[in-house]
Amino acid sequence: MPNPKKPKFKNRQLLVVEWLDAAHYSSWKDAGRCIEDSPMLTRTVGWKVPSPKGCIIIAGSHTELDDVSGRDVIPRKYIVSIRKLK
Repeated sequence: MPNPKKPKFKNRQLLVVEWLDAAHYSSWKDAGRCIEDSPMLTRTVGWKVPSPKGCIIIAGSHTELDDVSGRDVIPRKYIVSIRKLK
């Protein structure tokens, strides 16, 4: 049942963060060719919430009560780009 007072959403920034993530390869491969393997460029979309120094936290869901869920903690040193969405 909806909240009768209906609080308003806080104005949080909606972002697209591109960052380098670890990758896992499970298939057999000649050890000499492993140099071809690389980290994976990854995109995360969500609302920015208060974050510790050196990281950014992005939440995938945001309620009118300012609760968040589905949080990704991304180290800033792995971030390639950040773009604001409207």
